[in-house]
Amino acid sequence: GSGKSYLSYCIAKELLDLGFLVVYKTSEELIRDLRDIKFNNNTKLEELLIECDLLIIDDLGTEMSNSFTESSLFDCLNERLIHQKSTIISTNFSLIN
Repeated sequence: GSGKSYLSYCIAKELLDLGFLVVYKTSEELIRDLRDIKFNNNTKLEELLIECDLLIIDDLGTEMSNSFTESSLFDCLNERLIHQKSTIISTNFSLIN
């Protein structure tokens, strides 16, 4: 309702038009991909999620949260930080609890 996803799409389009590699995933799609990486050793997918120029995670917090999802998401974001790759996260969560 507030345009977070639309803004993410606009950013993605601009960067794609400039030749950058952008991956857009809903939080549920990302968690499914992280399971595939962990349990099926999908190294190509892992490389894509880590090495893309921008990873956009839409609607973080709508997925089923458990220790696996939390640790896998942390590991993914941490690897992107280590590789100095950008990530955009849209969520309805506030920064202050």
